[in-house]
Amino acid sequence: GYSFISISRLCELLQFEMKSTSMRMSSASFLEKLRLQDLYTYNILDSGTDKEFESLVDLTKSLLHCPIAAISFVDKHRQYFKAIRGVEISETPREISFCNHTIKHDKVLVIEDATKDHRFNNNPLVYDPPGIRFYAGAPLVTPENHVVGTLCVIDQVPRGLSQVQREAMTALSRQVVAQLELRRQLGFELVGDAVMRPTFASKEVELARTQITVNAVCPGYTDTDIVAHAIDTIASSGRSGRRGLVMAT
Repeated sequence: GYSFISISRLCELLQFEMKSTSMRMSSASFLEKLRLQDLYTYNILDSGTDKEFESLVDLTKSLLHCPIAAISFVDKHRQYFKAIRGVEISETPREISFCNHTIKHDKVLVIEDATKDHRFNNNPLVYDPPGIRFYAGAPLVTPENHVVGTLCVIDQVPRGLSQVQREAMTALSRQVVAQLELRRQLGFELVGDAVMRPTFASKEVELARTQITVNAVCPGYTDTDIVAHAIDTIASSGRSGRRGLVMAT
């Protein structure tokens, strides 16, 4: 048989749904505000190039055999590339950014063929240069549990990502966050309205940065090892039976 609902009951249900939708939107807006506040504490946007971030991008590009790799930070209306290889670009609008989807996840996001994904098949980054087909992005999760950006790779041909490669991207994304934390905690001090100034001797900061990068590439090695041997020679030295990684240059 048929079931009927009164007009007044229907209005109540519609009002409840509208209220629930409004609350969800308010919650998402609040969380986005917190995410942006966390991002801005690093003073990383428009900060120029840093060899530590570029080295991690080079390593990611080499390990995943992709022509394009980048570290990006998702601002309110744009995506800023702190380090990028394979294409000359400094930022893109957030609304067309693949990484804008990655920051909604806590794991690696993989798009094997963007032309077959409804989220991207009309995206100008797919049908115009750089002609994205494959995309993989690892979220950059801060200690405050906010995703401020991504470590990502791109290819112009469809492909997949193995579990080992996903784990490598996750590990490298943690090293990017470690560099961010080092930048904030060791090298800079908050002054006034988010103005940053160096507080540690550059030699001390450089030593700490070097060790973080070394740990990302060859766990167990020290900066002294790096001085004595370039990373590519360490990779073949076989000390303690470990298998090293060669950093791209």
